[in-house]
Amino acid sequence: NPLTVWDSISVPTPVNGTGLVPSSTRRVVALQPNLGGREILVATPYDVVRFDVTTLAQETSITRGNEGGLVISPSDGRLFIADPGSDALATTGLILVYDRMLELSEIIDLHLLPPSQRPLGILGGAVSADGRWLYLVTGVARNGPLYGPDFTRLYVVNVTTGEASILPLATLGGKSPILVP
Repeated sequence: NPLTVWDSISVPTPVNGTGLVPSSTRRVVALQPNLGGREILVATPYDVVRFDVTTLAQETSITRGNEGGLVISPSDGRLFIADPGSDALATTGLILVYDRMLELSEIIDLHLLPPSQRPLGILGGAVSADGRWLYLVTGVARNGPLYGPDFTRLYVVNVTTGEASILPLATLGGKSPILVP
């Protein structure tokens, strides 16, 4: 049967910091393989958990500050989590960068850009194969109750310096970019 479940992992729920128990209220919002599939990162609205694929054991986890998407560098396994904002609240422009062990290693702040170049919403991202460039799609759809629309832009961020180049696109809203080698 092609739908047979061969292995499974459970995403634990912290209980007052004293232990982990499974919970039926947890939901997986993102799942990304890392390091050629040897690890998998599972994101819930509350945390990111790193599992070893061979043993299915939880190796480490972090608490998420927002529900931004997971963007993983294919070259070194770094994890980028950008504050996406929402239809009613602008993004902070902060991009948290974690090393492969899920230790916070740096923060990229897009609000250091001039006000006219700051993103209102971050819709998705990708990292270049060499890990040097972070590509972010930004914008706000027409139906935002607080503000909008905000034209879609592609931010090309130098991960080393945090400097961003901006390519305006003739659309409103958008989704994650797809990188084609």
